[in-house]
Amino acid sequence: MSYKLVKKHIRNRGKNYIFAELGGVGYFYSLNYERRLFNHYLARVGFSKWSLKSNDNIFNTTIDALIFPVSIATTLGNKSSMLEIGGGISYIQISANSTFQFMSDESTNSGFFYQMNLSFRGEPSNLPLMYKIGFTPILSNNEFYPWVSVCIGVNY
Repeated sequence: MSYKLVKKHIRNRGKNYIFAELGGVGYFYSLNYERRLFNHYLARVGFSKWSLKSNDNIFNTTIDALIFPVSIATTLGNKSSMLEIGGGISYIQISANSTFQFMSDESTNSGFFYQMNLSFRGEPSNLPLMYKIGFTPILSNNEFYPWVSVCIGVNY
């Protein structure tokens, strides 16, 4: 991209964002698309897929998770430094496979959990960049799980 195109883009920020989130609603990570709906309102959809494995000579376990978060948020502040407040819901599907010597067991569970978001959001005026750091607790089965996230992405 040439300097003139980047400079024009910065003056006229796009409404779309693509970003990676470490922690947050995907537990370990998520890839997300976000759209600015109105001046201070955002809608987000994301995707996360991860796997945990435990392996020894007798007992082996594999847990696979697939998560689809959806959320809305509002921003308060100026165009480059903002407080973001929001919440949403995530669909999660977890599959577990356990093997004990010659026996095997598989199970799949799915459901929803709720997430909240209280983040500092930065959008430098000289770059098509967005970053966030925040408190992103998860509510599931009447339990509160404090969680944090760090995000970085691009605006177009």
